[in-house]
Amino acid sequence: MENQRPEQKNDSKNNRTLILIILIALLVGVNIFLYVKYTQKETQTIALTEALNIDSMRIVDLNAKYSTALEELSSLRGQNQSLDSLLDIKEAEIKKMKASLDNALKNKKISDTEYKKQVEMLQSLISDLKNQISVLEKEKGILIEQKEELGKQLNNTLDENGQLKQQNKVLAKKATIGALLKAQNLKATGVFGRGKKKKEIETRSSKKTESIRVCFDVDENKISDPGTKEFLLRIVSPEGVTLAVQSQGSGVFELAESGEKSQYTMKQEINYEQKKKNVCMYWEGAAGGFAKGKYTIEVYQDGYNIGSSALELK
Repeated sequence: MENQRPEQKNDSKNNRTLILIILIALLVGVNIFLYVKYTQKETQTIALTEALNIDSMRIVDLNAKYSTALEELSSLRGQNQSLDSLLDIKEAEIKKMKASLDNALKNKKISDTEYKKQVEMLQSLISDLKNQISVLEKEKGILIEQKEELGKQLNNTLDENGQLKQQNKVLAKKATIGALLKAQNLKATGVFGRGKKKKEIETRSSKKTESIRVCFDVDENKISDPGTKEFLLRIVSPEGVTLAVQSQGSGVFELAESGEKSQYTMKQEINYEQKKKNVCMYWEGAAGGFAKGKYTIEVYQDGYNIGSSALELK
């Protein structure tokens, strides 16, 4: 066999060189692709880790704020029964608010909006508590410790007349219940556009709602004396907290059935003439509008619930 010619040898060498170049190019391309994918994954991991860290910080901070608030309430106890009753109400509301952290703790995630919302609600509750304590200090001297001493003669008198007083209480309660006005056709609605030159428009949107309107009819009750009647409105938020701003007329009242203290949102008086009358009450609430969810609406007279309804804002 004859030896290959120089031209054939060169062609074979060129082919091997070309294949080698292609293989090197493929390796370089694969390495670049793997590097890009690794960089993207690392970036995503860093972003996720940072988000989890921020959520964890929010949860820890919010939990600390709730714990501090409960400790502050505890430090105020034991000075006066009236103050302790008020603190019981606020403590229960804070614990309800704190319970909403359970899901955040389980999921280890809480949005910035929800975090700010809970902080604002807690600050509003504490501020309202301080205002109420200030009022009680001035009006009732709640923080001044007083020793009440009853003599033996007074105790004996109370014992002798205890049964009679109990009977009178029962009769008085029956008379009070019989004179109550029922809140019929009670309806709560979100509205916006109130004012002299604006038309009032109903809405179910939480973003559009400027105030909650509660309207009802009081029935004709000849047992109830004519004159001024006071109604208390209690609006409970989707989180289970009574909407209340002291500067807008909110306060605390006693439930007739249990004697427990409870907070009300607002009150309104009417002139009752022993005939059917329509009553409407408006609550604009605090700055920040209304949250989505189902609101519980309750109307009270003389400590008794005379009507209930619900409102859901979307």
